[in-house]
Amino acid sequence: REPRGKFDIAALFVKRCRENYLVDQETSEAAWVLNRAALTGSNWEKAREDQAEYTAEWLDFSKVKNPPFTGAASCAWIQKATDQSAIAHQNLLNLDRNRKAPLNGDWPEVNELTKLQPALTRLPISPSPYLGQGNLPPFRTGFKFEPYCLVNIDKCDIKGDTASIKTVPSRHEPWKSEGVQRGDIPARWVTTVAHRSELSPFNLGPHQAVIPLTADGEPDPEREGNEYWRRALAIYERHVTASPQTPQTLFDRLNFQNKLLEQSGNASKSADPIKVFYNASGQFLRAARSVPQIISESGLLHATFADPQAAAYLVSILNAPCLQLAYQQSRKSDRDFVQHFWRTVPIPVYDAGNADHQSLAALCVEAEATAESVITLHGAQLGQITLSTRIRQELINQGIAGRIDDLVRKIVPDQSEQSYEEGYHPWLTKQCDRQVDDEGG
Repeated sequence: REPRGKFDIAALFVKRCRENYLVDQETSEAAWVLNRAALTGSNWEKAREDQAEYTAEWLDFSKVKNPPFTGAASCAWIQKATDQSAIAHQNLLNLDRNRKAPLNGDWPEVNELTKLQPALTRLPISPSPYLGQGNLPPFRTGFKFEPYCLVNIDKCDIKGDTASIKTVPSRHEPWKSEGVQRGDIPARWVTTVAHRSELSPFNLGPHQAVIPLTADGEPDPEREGNEYWRRALAIYERHVTASPQTPQTLFDRLNFQNKLLEQSGNASKSADPIKVFYNASGQFLRAARSVPQIISESGLLHATFADPQAAAYLVSILNAPCLQLAYQQSRKSDRDFVQHFWRTVPIPVYDAGNADHQSLAALCVEAEATAESVITLHGAQLGQITLSTRIRQELINQGIAGRIDDLVRKIVPDQSEQSYEEGYHPWLTKQCDRQVDDEGG
């Protein structure tokens, strides 16, 4: 058990099996197929430390989705007494994504379609000066934007003080069975939120939600007098569990841990002109600026800046291609960035007197214009992932990505990739083709 009290029961299973079934713990060899969290998860950290002397190799299977590697991401922990300088970390990769092994195929058939590739060496780590009181960055997670079928607006028609809405159906039970909801609400409840599905590099599109707030960002005391809200509340209460940790009303769910009201109150009173958003998880880190009145949902992290130039500078650094590997290596799980990279990538605080910082801020403005032009041309037809790829490709074609990289390599040299192999670009190459070494190699 770790000091924080977190552990994975499978780690105890591995420990007890070593003790009970190996002939000699010092010399016997063993291999365990585990959830990939064993490689990087904080709840496995103590187990990795305790059994480090027996660790010979890690095999990461998480990037091969063909049988038999369907289902949860997995890895193999190969243990035998060895020189610790020889610990290897390799990643299993597809030779050809279009060729799939038979569902019940033997290992030789699977082996012909895959390869083991040594993981990349870990980059040095150093904390960012953006870390403030309590060793925390200025970025915070947003509010719980769920259930979709009750608060996520698909279509909205505003006439005077009334909005007629249709919601987006939820994808998971028990909310999926409720389908879409329709009704009339006060127009002031139609709130623009920052949503992960609308965030692309250097651009944040609009997204609407039903949030019953007053103009001052406070809970609307008249919300239960609205027929739509009463119906939504009844649906929520029909499915919510009685657990003391579960919010018992729909508004309390939206405002879980006060994540909604701390944003809405600050936004309505804020004199600060700009917010920066980035995604909490994903393959690539992507970031954009927007006005502070936009409230962020929990799939994004947000921070408000008084100086638009400081925000623009930071958006360029967060999107920088040459830092994507460093951001990926900071993660404690397969996809979660959250606040981890602020403790491993020493991003300097914006200095208005630094010419390189000023240039990065100016490049952000150029990149925003490019992103907007791509969205104008393709946005209505493309989903977030494809749209982001189109934006990144256009930024490469126009040389903006390269100029951002040149400046970021000067500002954060030790954590930046200084050059790229021919045919490779971190914005365009899928992570499964080029793996990071999570445990140090």
